[in-house]
Amino acid sequence: MDVVVPGGSGTPCCMCFAPPMPYYSHCSMATLLLIADDVYKIKAYDPDTHTAQSTYLGPTYGGPINKLLPFRSVNDGGAWLAYSTGDQVVGLISWPLDGDPTHSMGVIAHPGAVQAMALSFDEKKLVTLGNQGILNIWDVNTAALNAASNRPGTATTAAAVQDTSSQAARWSHLISDPDQLEELKDYFCYAQLITHAQNTSGAYTVTGRVSVSVLPDLMRAAGFYPSAADIDSLLAHVKFLEGITPDDEAVLGNNSSSGGGHNDSSKPVAAGGEPGSPAQGGDEAGGTADTAASRGVDFEAFLCLFVNHRPVMEVSQQQLEDAFAVLGGTPGGLTSEQ
Repeated sequence: MDVVVPGGSGTPCCMCFAPPMPYYSHCSMATLLLIADDVYKIKAYDPDTHTAQSTYLGPTYGGPINKLLPFRSVNDGGAWLAYSTGDQVVGLISWPLDGDPTHSMGVIAHPGAVQAMALSFDEKKLVTLGNQGILNIWDVNTAALNAASNRPGTATTAAAVQDTSSQAARWSHLISDPDQLEELKDYFCYAQLITHAQNTSGAYTVTGRVSVSVLPDLMRAAGFYPSAADIDSLLAHVKFLEGITPDDEAVLGNNSSSGGGHNDSSKPVAAGGEPGSPAQGGDEAGGTADTAASRGVDFEAFLCLFVNHRPVMEVSQQQLEDAFAVLGGTPGGLTSEQ
């Protein structure tokens, strides 16, 4: 097997096969890996094309994830992920992934390191091993997390799933600083205006969408300065989200991540998305890229991407010094005066 590190700044810590997709027959046979890294991200990785198709914010308590186990819940029949961290915490993540912290949970399972984790044969129990050989057995009750996160069940109507105002409120809620949220709205509006000729006296036509090509600049304006690899991951995520959307619902931003871990009839749409689309390679990938570029991204999709791709931890002074040391030590690099 070729070992290829997915795009982005993190170092892989563990991986597992992505659970099968319940929504689309053309996606159900796709083979994707879920790779968790040391910067609290989970990437959906295509081993055939060696590309990270999408990036999601993972749980941020107890340190980076060091083990992932997919399983099917006996409570709702949906797919879930059990995880453990290197220090004390084990928990659950509802499937499909969307990066919303309310769709995961964690408990302190041991006073020290979590050495190992396994599921029982009927997937009703989670077994964890701590230091000094301490073995804990946990009941797995996904219904409690569904209730806490307000994930809708099978009775959810299509109208509720397609409620873009509630989706906007959900992603806006994850921007903890109200002033930053207002700035993001201003940046997004400005990005729409600058696409028009500036010498016109007529009215501007604001579509509520921006071109995919301006996403890196919007991220920089918001305080996230993506590397070239981060930009590749960001743009791949947009193409991935567009690729999993049915033709009659192909609108970036009409997120239906609320389909969650349930194997129900509601269909996810683009902004929340989930791993499971066809491989984005060859002609199919090109067509998807053209479609995503022409439709653009709305504000809810932008917030979704920002929440999932921005760094969890701020850049430290030591990291800045190390970066400048590399730049200064490279032939033709910066001098200390520069």
